Amino acid sequence: MALSLGGHTAAVLQSGAALLRERASVRAEAAAHAAQARLSARVLTAVPLLFASWGAIASPSFRAALLGPLGVVAASLGLGLNAFGWWWMQHIVRGAAR
Repeated sequence: MALSLGGHTAAVLQSGAALLRERASVRAEAAAHAAQARLSARVLTAVPLLFASWGAIASPSFRAALLGPLGVVAASLGLGLNAFGWWWMQHIVRGAAR
């Protein structure tokens, strides 16, 4: 093969194979980091909702404050910010996974 193509074909093919293995390794590592970031986003989104739910169940005074007019505004604002934070983290993870 080296006679018809010229040069050190085996060395070129080996270095090409090594490059492809390295690229696959980098992609796998990026996918693992993206999975960790997605899990972190889920946890950071769920924790405020879980604590608010737990507080509403465990404390009648917290539940009364949450159901009052100011509590509804605060809860709505918190849910909106939580949803925006989830969306932003997903946006960052998608950009990093490329």
